[in-house]
Amino acid sequence: MLRAALVASALTPALAQAQAVAAATPEAGAQATVAPASPPSGDAPAKAPEGEAWPVSASVSVRYGFNHANFTPTESDAPDYGTQNASVSVSASYPFLEKYSVDVSLSASKELADSYYGANSSQTSIRGTDFGDSSISVGGEFYTIPVVDIAISGNLSGTIPTSKASQAADIYTTVGPGLSLSWRWERLSLGADIGASYTFAKYPTVHIQRDTANDNANKSGVDTGEALGLWGIDESFRIGLKIVEGLNFSTSYSMSHSTIATEGKADEAAAEFAQTGQQWSIPSHGVSFGLSWKFLEKSTLGVGMSTRQSLYNKRGDEVTVPIFDFETNTRERTKYSVSLSQAF
Repeated sequence: MLRAALVASALTPALAQAQAVAAATPEAGAQATVAPASPPSGDAPAKAPEGEAWPVSASVSVRYGFNHANFTPTESDAPDYGTQNASVSVSASYPFLEKYSVDVSLSASKELADSYYGANSSQTSIRGTDFGDSSISVGGEFYTIPVVDIAISGNLSGTIPTSKASQAADIYTTVGPGLSLSWRWERLSLGADIGASYTFAKYPTVHIQRDTANDNANKSGVDTGEALGLWGIDESFRIGLKIVEGLNFSTSYSMSHSTIATEGKADEAAAEFAQTGQQWSIPSHGVSFGLSWKFLEKSTLGVGMSTRQSLYNKRGDEVTVPIFDFETNTRERTKYSVSLSQAF
């Protein structure tokens, strides 16, 4: 969608390759108050004082996404790189100490079309509905630089492995701090973000699950050798422009780096040019554009376009331009989305 308005997730070398990297981010929607959970039977319902709202806000967003490969013809129908998917996300926020809040979110997605990126690169299967990793964060604005009016915010966030991909890789959680700078002037807003994360997992590599693929484990062993990411670092810069009341344009550029959880051994058997010690994966970067329209006071309609790819081309001698996918023949790394957010 349009933790990112428009943050991309830190890519892990092996795990991120197994998942389509959605460069789109949640659509910023209006917030409203929601009633607390019903009390146990026999208790009188709790009521807020007249005119005072409950200090909890929540929103639900639905999104339809597809990539540019849907419009690119191929020599054969078999290698179909076009993707289509639908997703829904739910988020809630509880404010405290005026400028701070606790935020939680959960999302689920469903593939809508056969593609090469379907169920483990099968053109005849569509991956079933799957939850994404849930997230929880605590943070808020803690300082404003005088004269220039630049607001500084910080947060500490963590994930709960509710996705099948994280569960299959035996990932416990990913936690880390983030820092944001923001500045506004009339219709223009600028922002910069930097965040770090550390992944806690049972193994440094992806292991075969014996309860679902015991035969494969017996033949090949449980260790697939595909390394997970360990430390992740993300940076982004964003621009927002208020076109007219309720209509806003935004764009952002982001970059992600991560270290590999395994280390190369430096012993007598190591080759002269072998990679040893802690290794960094190839960085990725992306650009996103979004247009959002707030209507009916608490509803937001958004459209977006985003591209995310490796920082370097296949030859490794040039930096790629992530405004559009100029690297692949089918342009499948450029994605589009339509989303609707509703506050309650």
